[in-house]
Amino acid sequence: MQTSGFDPLVMRQARIGRSLREVYDCVTDTPLPDQFDALLAQLDKINLGGGSR
Repeated sequence: MQTSGFDPLVMRQARIGRSLREVYDCVTDTPLPDQFDALLAQLDKINLGGGSR
């Protein structure tokens, strides 16, 4: 049993969590490309038009 004030596994998990948060924040802050946004708009029109199977 460890008696020191830190657990290497917990520290590693915290570092991974911080890294994942940085990547997630970067992705969510990046705007969609215009072409992708246009494609989503076209798909919305299809779905609203009753194009379900």
